[in-house]
Amino acid sequence: MRTQWLNHKSSDRLLVFFSGWGIDCRPFSHLAAHKCDVLFVDRYIDLDFGEIPSIISQYKHTVMVGWSMGVWIISRMMKERPVKADLILAINGTEFPVNSEYGIDPQWFKATMDQFDQQVLDKFYRRMCRDRNSLNTFLLNRPQRTLDSLKEELLFLYNECNNILLTSKKNVFSSALISKKDMIFQSENQTRAWMSAGVKAVEKNSSHFCFYEADCWEDVVAWIGNEDA
Repeated sequence: MRTQWLNHKSSDRLLVFFSGWGIDCRPFSHLAAHKCDVLFVDRYIDLDFGEIPSIISQYKHTVMVGWSMGVWIISRMMKERPVKADLILAINGTEFPVNSEYGIDPQWFKATMDQFDQQVLDKFYRRMCRDRNSLNTFLLNRPQRTLDSLKEELLFLYNECNNILLTSKKNVFSSALISKKDMIFQSENQTRAWMSAGVKAVEKNSSHFCFYEADCWEDVVAWIGNEDA
């Protein structure tokens, strides 16, 4: 797991963003940070949360946002190294990411992993962005990741997530956002997961990667958090 600062100006407010599979910070470079420091988390090849909890403890106010597989990462961290946060928000992901009812169908996930190559990755990007304008913008800022590193991350996530017991439910999220046009985490599965967990969810008429509809990180929080980061 890797962390990097996108904005670090000694604010008393912190936003920790747990990204999805195969991503780095480049696709998010258009997002400004007006009122908060921003810590970006990616590269899930282990569950070593490192200094993240201690960094959070240094701030007066903290918002954690998980997107896609990052939702599950937050869930694991809160079980293993719990922290205090004002808001914990989920965007287009669930606590059971490899699950036919609550997340991504295990057969589809495994097929992606087994057949993974550049063509499969390009198809994933198309499904993730859905419309041509978003895809073109994304590709101009595409993650700088090797195919080997992406497959390593896929394998780790599949092995860790494939056998999560539904009886282990212990919700930590304040609220969730569901994109109605999501082609990675089907919106029906997200709705089912958050209803089961008793978490308030709002819908957005967007795709899995919905961040080009925001100008700053505070906008992302405002979609579902109803308070400043």
